Amino acid sequence: MSPPDQSDADYLDVLRTAIEALSNPPLPFCLIGALALGAHGKPRATYDIDLLILADHGTCESYVAAARRHGFDPN
Repeated sequence: MSPPDQSDADYLDVLRTAIEALSNPPLPFCLIGALALGAHGKPRATYDIDLLILADHGTCESYVAAARRHGFDPN
């Protein structure tokens, strides 16, 4: 797998923006996938960011709205 045409700084900016989007209002989420493995000393080369968001039917819209306000297009 070859890396995308973006720097590590761009990649971290996307992560920061995602965390900001899910922190205001505070919504329960956690980092999963390769980035979480790297934080635990088991690096794995992928070029995506995986987040687990704990939502129920009543809170889904607040997640979608927060993501859209920060430039994401949730699907």
